[in-house]
Amino acid sequence: ATKYLGGHGTAVAGVIVDSGTFDWTQGRHTNFTTPDPSYHGVTFADLGAPAYALKARVQLLRDLGTAVAPFNAFLIAQGIETLSL
Repeated sequence: ATKYLGGHGTAVAGVIVDSGTFDWTQGRHTNFTTPDPSYHGVTFADLGAPAYALKARVQLLRDLGTAVAPFNAFLIAQGIETLSL
């Protein structure tokens, strides 16, 4: 998002791209297939397509505070407004 949406390099931002077709129940993805006690035993693989994006959103936001700052969001929005140019 920093380069392609903003276009000016003044704000750091990112985007999660997930098509929702990956099968999280197969393989060694125990973070998705075992109940998470911090979310009252929810199993993220049972949620279907948005499993990765939802887990990344709720756990990283809670643990690391990975939310874009308001001014950086404004700068990215300015870049999106001029994207057609």
